[in-house]
Amino acid sequence: MLRRDTEYVLTWNAQNHSWLVRPIERDGNQIMQIGGGTQMGDPAWAMSSPLGTGWDD
Repeated sequence: MLRRDTEYVLTWNAQNHSWLVRPIERDGNQIMQIGGGTQMGDPAWAMSSPLGTGWDD
């Protein structure tokens, strides 16, 4: 679960077709990674709608 008070860097993992989420902390001009990376599932917009509606071509 992502925290609202934490800044993150998202990296696309093309091999697994997923996002890697890394929490970061800024120290002046440097970005420091805090903790480990977490694999995320599909984003909300990629999920099918619960109503079964979608794009019509």
